[in-house]
Amino acid sequence: MLFHEIYGCYYESVARIIDQAIKGTLNEKIMHSIIQETAFSESFLTIEPALKNHQWPLLCDDMHTPVKHPSTMPLTLIEKRWLKAILLDPRIQLFDVSIKGLDDIMPLYQMDDIVYFDQYHDHDDYFDPAYIKNFKTIRKALHDQSSVSVYFVTGKGKRANIHGMPLQLEYSQKDDKFRLIIAYHHKKYTINISRILEVEIKEAFHYPKDVRTEEKKYFVMELVDERNALERVMLHFAHFEKEAKRLDENHYQVKVFYDGEDESELLIRVLSFGPFVKVIEPNHFINQIKRRLLSQKALSIK
Repeated sequence: MLFHEIYGCYYESVARIIDQAIKGTLNEKIMHSIIQETAFSESFLTIEPALKNHQWPLLCDDMHTPVKHPSTMPLTLIEKRWLKAILLDPRIQLFDVSIKGLDDIMPLYQMDDIVYFDQYHDHDDYFDPAYIKNFKTIRKALHDQSSVSVYFVTGKGKRANIHGMPLQLEYSQKDDKFRLIIAYHHKKYTINISRILEVEIKEAFHYPKDVRTEEKKYFVMELVDERNALERVMLHFAHFEKEAKRLDENHYQVKVFYDGEDESELLIRVLSFGPFVKVIEPNHFINQIKRRLLSQKALSIK
């Protein structure tokens, strides 16, 4: 069932009124406001009289209620199916999330139903037992605030080892990879989880205040809010630090801060917005955009 009346605006409106009555803060002004916000413009002609004359025996004359607990809404079947599909994602399973209670629910979709056209294909193998073991060991070290010894293969194919303090795990949607951010000799390093051979948990640590980080890079772009460009930009750059300001009714300026290793991913994302976005600084980023556009033009000519 995709719809049930308990998810309609009348039920939502009455539920909010009851919640206020339970708190002891309900009055006629608040009741009118709730009805106006959650129901139809003419709904006060039905809801308010039905509550006041006890046709719906949910309110007392003093605006209190015999209901003891705030209202909660059960999940719909389609919500359960969506939740089951999300929880079956192998990336979610890395965090040991239980699907208890959804055993008999059919997922809304399978992971194979989704085709990513803007992602690299050399993604992490989330089913690899060694990958899963290393990932969970890092999670435990982060939770217990323990240092780790990480054995990994560098980008040049050489074996290396770092004994440091895990600071966080991050995920790149473009690369479809998880990375470990680790402090080593008072500097931060990034290691792809897929390059890690083994992780050993060592002693507990205290996070040092003098860990140096590379200065954040940034770029500034102006955009025209057509075809939901502003909403799409906010979504695409959601996990990056940014500053936004409105220039006029349809034009905005957004400043995005990023780590140097994410630059290629960001260039691709900016180009995906076409004529609705214009990068205005810095020159380094603008030149990168120009080079990519010229390369694309040369390919199209051939």
